[in-house]
Amino acid sequence: MSAPALVRDRRLDTLRGVFLVIMLIDHLGGYIAGLTYQPLGFASAAEGFIFLSGLMFGQIYSRYVDDPARLVARSRARAWLIYRYHAVMVLVIAALALLPFFDSLWYWALRPYSEAPLPTLAAMMILAHQPGYLDILPMYVVFVLLSPSVLLALHRGRQLQVVVGSVALWVLGQWVDPLRDLYKVWGIALHPGYFNLFGWQALWMAGLVLGYARLNGVEGGFARQRGVLWLALTCAFVLWLWRRQYVQPADWAIALLDKPDLGPLRLFNCMLLMLIGWRAMGLFRPEQCLPFFELLGRYSIQVFSFHAVLLYTLQHTTGTVREVGAGWFSLYTLALVLCLLIPVVVARRRQRQPNRRLLSTRLG
Repeated sequence: MSAPALVRDRRLDTLRGVFLVIMLIDHLGGYIAGLTYQPLGFASAAEGFIFLSGLMFGQIYSRYVDDPARLVARSRARAWLIYRYHAVMVLVIAALALLPFFDSLWYWALRPYSEAPLPTLAAMMILAHQPGYLDILPMYVVFVLLSPSVLLALHRGRQLQVVVGSVALWVLGQWVDPLRDLYKVWGIALHPGYFNLFGWQALWMAGLVLGYARLNGVEGGFARQRGVLWLALTCAFVLWLWRRQYVQPADWAIALLDKPDLGPLRLFNCMLLMLIGWRAMGLFRPEQCLPFFELLGRYSIQVFSFHAVLLYTLQHTTGTVREVGAGWFSLYTLALVLCLLIPVVVARRRQRQPNRRLLSTRLG
């Protein structure tokens, strides 16, 4: 049975591109980052990016649930693609660290073994060591490899089991971080990554379930009720007031906003914004987009990988420009945002080359 045709939703690519730009700006810091970091409450671009990636994976790969072998094969191919980009990032950063003017990369990316780079490099290649900016793609790989089982469970009518299982794992993640705790027990001096897999899988799973539902035309009526929308808007507004420090809740509530473990209030805020965004997206047609952001979102893996390498290699330049002044740093930030088109251009040219070779062969 052939997979059903699917028209690409350019709205989702646009949103993913927006999140990529925000992540770059937030990682650079500065005046613009003060406007883009968690502007709508206690939810950053990383949460939105993971949720949208899960949604698009569910919507695209659910076409193959009638052929489990094909589903698994395509998922593995996707995971392998993501891993290859991660490996390229690691190798590029390791190579640059050999150059005299990039010697600080030994500390920044390859710590704690600057005196023993090969073991650290090997640990990064097997995803055991995940320094800053190099921990999202490894998490992405894990989620992609696990997703075929989830999609097959959804196809067999086990939606409740999937949701309960994801919630249970998230609850466990409020006390347990699998890699971080394992490293502590075994005394392993490596960085397990910023994100708790048990906590952050909730965002991916939410997107995966919604993507499956979209493809099969089963979008819950609950989310479409006007009362639910108004309740979500009210709760999101209260959290926005808190984020902007217009209200000061009790100290105990702050712990519920933990980002690495995706604390309860943070997850709640994310879900509210997802619901509101979902309703707002209905105001636009699937083919509508913002071309610049849509291009970035369409080539999200390439753009994210380039952005991480950019942050590492320009860390000295970034610090120098920041000292010059806020105005110059804002222009510098916008220039780097435009540089995100570089991997898009390269990827599009690489896509055209096989087509040209095929055409030449046919003409020959």
